[in-house]
Amino acid sequence: MRSILDVMLSSLKKYITEVLDTSNPVNALFKLDNLLKNSKNILEFPEYTLGPKPKYRTKYLDNFFPVAYGLAALAKRNNSNIQPVTFTRIDDFPHYELRFYSKINIKDMTVGQINNNIHRLINSIIVKTPEKWWYWYLFSKNRISIN
Repeated sequence: MRSILDVMLSSLKKYITEVLDTSNPVNALFKLDNLLKNSKNILEFPEYTLGPKPKYRTKYLDNFFPVAYGLAALAKRNNSNIQPVTFTRIDDFPHYELRFYSKINIKDMTVGQINNNIHRLINSIIVKTPEKWWYWYLFSKNRISIN
């Protein structure tokens, strides 16, 4: 049986070789969608490369910001739950601590509601540990989801 880390590394390798090496963002989206259909593992890439910023907005630290909805839309389309994971580098060693948060069950939720749950989690991490404000950027640009 493969470990979760093996699955994540495999997903990352697929992502790099099959998605990032394309120059066309539309093709990248289709490739990512196919990966999700086949393996149920997603590594979300920067969403704003796929077009204009979305009109959907969410509350973050008492302000409203536009948010992309790529991960939520792909998960909804493929009926795949989202498992948020954060990586924390351990000192200066090439090792990372993985922390898994509660799975976001997308059943009976809209894409907007899924996004709100994702960003509510990010907000809660930052409010508890303000020195980790960069989690917002990390989650927004390099979100990993496993199902």
